[in-house]
Amino acid sequence: MVSNKSNAAEVSSDAEETGASMETKKLQEEVAKEISIAREHLLVEVEGAANTRADNEGESQTAYGKTRDKPIAVAVEAEPHAVDNGVETAHETSKTSKFSAMKVSELREKCASIGLETRGTKKDDMIFKLESHFSSNAAEEQSSAPHVPVQVFSKMKVVDLRKELRKVGLETNGIKRDLIARLEEHYSV
Repeated sequence: MVSNKSNAAEVSSDAEETGASMETKKLQEEVAKEISIAREHLLVEVEGAANTRADNEGESQTAYGKTRDKPIAVAVEAEPHAVDNGVETAHETSKTSKFSAMKVSELREKCASIGLETRGTKKDDMIFKLESHFSSNAAEEQSSAPHVPVQVFSKMKVVDLRKELRKVGLETNGIKRDLIARLEEHYSV
């Protein structure tokens, strides 16, 4: 196992060779520390491994090489020291979500009603899907504010008017006068 200091030294020497900035060096050192912490939390269990095969001499071969009747399996400790990197996982968001109080059947109904996949998904996954769906819808509603001044419609070509109508989800058939009327009505609301 490689020590933490040698990992950090390798990363910093590589950064100096490439002429990286101080910020890049700091980020690389932080990543190296996180990697070394993760390595420390690996648990080695001496138990039956699923991918062992015995050969004629009574030896077992694992993914890690030959051993004598001692197959080795590696298990990772479940998030011993979670690093807060500002990104929420599905499990973290479910703790504070308004959907976390709902039952799985209610979540499935809600997902199905808005067209999200419900088959074979766990509660945390459905909560995450619902939250991201509603947060993206809120962002779309805010961004659907008029981005084309109404006076410009009469100067636009029919092709451009139809593109604008498609963006806002309106019918695109008809003559220029009808297209302008639809857009003006949409943006005046």
